[in-house]
Amino acid sequence: MHWESGLQWDLVYRLEASWLVADACTRPTTMNVTLADGTPFGHTPHAVVMRRDGELVCLECIPSKHLAKASVQERLAAIRRHLADLSVLFLVVTESDLNLPITRRNARMLTQALRTARPDERDSEDCVQLARHRPAVLTDLAALLGTDASLRMLALGFVYADMHQPLEAATSLTYTLEERFDAADFIYTK
Repeated sequence: MHWESGLQWDLVYRLEASWLVADACTRPTTMNVTLADGTPFGHTPHAVVMRRDGELVCLECIPSKHLAKASVQERLAAIRRHLADLSVLFLVVTESDLNLPITRRNARMLTQALRTARPDERDSEDCVQLARHRPAVLTDLAALLGTDASLRMLALGFVYADMHQPLEAATSLTYTLEERFDAADFIYTK
């Protein structure tokens, strides 16, 4: 996926490591949007996401200092109206959503684990082991499957951990997904 800024870089990692995101693309198309006064403008969203529940979410990365500008607020309101007419959720994410060092580190670790080339049957075998033993902490999962496979199971959503806490040996594991366990928790409907 393509990115243009540090915020978008963090967005890409967080989307790629998310369990809720089924598919995502950056800068997919330019939309023709109209301001309240009738002035048209073109807008290219930073990312569009298909959630596992089928909902489309359009994401815009904006530094929080820019949100106070009336012109930015007007454009965002017009984009939100346009997308609402298309039944697409529109979310603005700022550095407070994305620039979280622990979550960023965790998302990068999970993304790298997803990128490892493995045969699908290996994942199936690991899932059987995971269901049989249900380890409670990351060190037990690593002892069962190995470090790389453990991170891969987390990345694939077969086991979960709090993404706002460091992924380390004593990290608690759970088998039920909650919002805080998702690398892209900002795309949950608020």
